[in-house]
Amino acid sequence: MIINNDYLVLKDFENTRIDKWIKLNINKFPQSYIEKILRKKKITVNKKKVLASYNLKLNDKIYVRLNYKLSEKKDTFKYVPTKKDIKDICKDILYQNEDYIVLLKPSGIAVQSGTKTGKNVIDILNYKNNKFFIVHRLDKDTSGLLLIAKNRYTARYLSEQFSLRQIKKKYLAILKGEFKEKSGKIVSKFKNKNKNKNLISISDFKILNRNKFYTLIDINLITGRKHQIRKQFKDLNYPIVGDKIYGKKENVKLMLHSYIIEFNFRNKKMIYKSDIPEYFRNFLKKINLETPLRNF
Repeated sequence: MIINNDYLVLKDFENTRIDKWIKLNINKFPQSYIEKILRKKKITVNKKKVLASYNLKLNDKIYVRLNYKLSEKKDTFKYVPTKKDIKDICKDILYQNEDYIVLLKPSGIAVQSGTKTGKNVIDILNYKNNKFFIVHRLDKDTSGLLLIAKNRYTARYLSEQFSLRQIKKKYLAILKGEFKEKSGKIVSKFKNKNKNKNLISISDFKILNRNKFYTLIDINLITGRKHQIRKQFKDLNYPIVGDKIYGKKENVKLMLHSYIIEFNFRNKKMIYKSDIPEYFRNFLKKINLETPLRNF
């Protein structure tokens, strides 16, 4: 298999060892093989050879130039996009220019490949020798707006804005239960496994509609921790409908949708909005809740 890709280190992998990053993002190679390919500069950081123990820094550039046999790795997997995959992703592009794409990611597709994921956005976009850069993530089962850079300069610029919390992201979610407060701020502490310390997680929220059994809520994500919204409302005993990790397993999609992204680019304020997806809208009808938001 040939892998010829460049990756930008985002906040999620800051201070992560390069060998762990390879196992999470490329494949579960044996440790001896990882050390070999690092030694031979098949994978470099900022075009320099590093040890397996190297801790990644924010905005490091990882260069992967691998050509290996299937017998050299574990958990063999290769994802090749179909013509339909490529056509569907192109339809999901809400806006694009020479610097970035705003994609309306469907529920059920991962942003990038992993040991347990096949079909993913970045592999589809990069299939014909394109070079796109991920600057933030959405969970596989979360739908909504995904910002993707088309060049290294834009990737660094947007990643810095995310790091400084200058990019605004708003979500719609349907919670199980009648959430009592009308609006407020949730401040939580999540443990960071890599740094062995607690990280502050902050979300602002506003109730849009509710009944005795469900709550439609608007969430402004201040920090961007992994599974932040899902964890916070689960800890408050109001899990998001369809959350198979933090709620009950049920035959319904995760009711979490990123519908607004706002940032500054080239001295202009950019605001992108999406409609509520059909699966989300149908569930609102089923539970007799309406959204008061305009244009929805």
